[in-house]
Amino acid sequence: MTAPATGAATPQTFLSSLEQAPATGNTATQSGEGQGTQAAGGSSSSGNGPTSPPPPPPAGPATVVLASGRSVSFTAEATQAYASGATLSQPGPQLLSSPQVQAAAGTLIQAAGSGGMVQAVTDLSTGGLSLPEQRAVLASVPVATLIGGLTSSSDPVAVRVGGILQTSAAGQPGGYAQVRAAVTQANLPPQVARTYLAMVQRVEREQRTQAFSGALRQLVANPAAADMFGRPNASAAPPSLQQARGGRTRGGTMTLRGVVADSANLAEARVNGRWVFIDEQGQFRTSIPVEPGQTEATLTMTDETGKTTEQRIAIDAAAAAAPDPAAPPKPRKIALMIAVDSYRDTGIPALATPDADIKAVGQALNDHLGFETRVLRNPTKAQIGEALRRLGREVGEQDQVMVYYAGHGYELAETGAGYWLPADAETTSARNWVSNNDIGRFLSRMPAKHVMLVSDSCYSGAFTKEQKVDASRIANEQEIRQRRSVMALSSGGDEPVADGEVNSPFATALKKRVLALPKDSNGYALYQEVRQDVTSEAPQTPQYGVIRTAGYDEGGDFLLDLPDRRMN
Repeated sequence: MTAPATGAATPQTFLSSLEQAPATGNTATQSGEGQGTQAAGGSSSSGNGPTSPPPPPPAGPATVVLASGRSVSFTAEATQAYASGATLSQPGPQLLSSPQVQAAAGTLIQAAGSGGMVQAVTDLSTGGLSLPEQRAVLASVPVATLIGGLTSSSDPVAVRVGGILQTSAAGQPGGYAQVRAAVTQANLPPQVARTYLAMVQRVEREQRTQAFSGALRQLVANPAAADMFGRPNASAAPPSLQQARGGRTRGGTMTLRGVVADSANLAEARVNGRWVFIDEQGQFRTSIPVEPGQTEATLTMTDETGKTTEQRIAIDAAAAAAPDPAAPPKPRKIALMIAVDSYRDTGIPALATPDADIKAVGQALNDHLGFETRVLRNPTKAQIGEALRRLGREVGEQDQVMVYYAGHGYELAETGAGYWLPADAETTSARNWVSNNDIGRFLSRMPAKHVMLVSDSCYSGAFTKEQKVDASRIANEQEIRQRRSVMALSSGGDEPVADGEVNSPFATALKKRVLALPKDSNGYALYQEVRQDVTSEAPQTPQYGVIRTAGYDEGGDFLLDLPDRRMN
């Protein structure tokens, strides 16, 4: 471990002051942290694939001593999420404790106190560290040290950037665009320019941490403090199958209808391993493939506490499925576009691009993919919840749903929890923040087989049991159409980046790639293209994953059909 460097003041950040556990050594880390990787393999339900290695033991809490001497602690839930590769934009224990990151952070701290900051920044940007590793280095260096090292430099560009960072640290907006203009005018190499831009994000996050201190204190103590859904009731009656009937249809499929009692505490239901939607009255209807001679199906129900029960449903081979009372409606594509750019609490700075972002992306979705767009501008927490609840009641199994959010967010690396800030969010209380955990729960209550969450803000996969997408396991198009797929595409930042253009880099890339789709595609292919565009321009890495708690069938993905194509 690199020893703390001298020569620069080391202020304690808000989160470090909340740490309860003392450092008991150099680091406590977990292996397998999924930072900076494009994809990681998920588990397979097929018995024909390669044998998966046994799962690692559950991760415990971790404390990392940074090169500055400050320690950062992570809960067991957070370390487990980082180890599993869940979407988390902030660096976790493995990255922060890696020898390369520790050494680079120590070098940067020493350079800041000796006049060598410009060379140290150049070495950091061109020394072979990935962008997530560079962000971990900057997260390890106190903001005052970064600013002091730049402003005391003899290089005019560094001094200019340092001055901008000072104003950003004081809460003034526009720092990212100003730094981008400064490094562009100086014609700095793209890698070096991107590192300077990453410094802006580091400083702005520190400023947000200080500004949001009241709300963050509540969330550190209780990550579920903002949740709209009640906590699981361990004493509630477990869900049980009340009645069911099934019959065969043509093509080797079976249609099942049934009713589940005590479904309010139900987190997920599956028939023969396939996700099935249970409505608010506990009713379900699903069609699943069956083998010749098969006489029963298995309904597996998991409640909110994680307890699982199984019940068998007899299949009458001679019975035909009851016909639907009417022809199924034409499949729809609905995109709920949420933009929050102004806040009632003056401690939360306004954002420049969200409204323009949802207009640009929404128009591309409508014109090129045939989505009906619905817009929420500066909604409250209650309005976001009601819009998602209403959408879940409206859509059917054959529909496609996209939810797009652009606005402030905050990810607590120490707990692994992520939150959106609606228009009525407060800096002193978390009561009006929207947890990513709740977003996953709302999506789980949508019967549509294909759902995609797009977040130009933070999105934490820690509490949605997210997994990365393995391209080799994605099924063919026809099979995908029959599988439940709830996917999350996130920008890799805490908020839309205002870089001096009309739209954020993420929105610009997404619009460009949607309009350029020459044929039917899928979410993973779109993500790869957006990721390439964003990482070439901005110091953030978009992520793509599966929201498992919202319902996901292995091999699924979100299909991007050009107009005049039906989902089913």
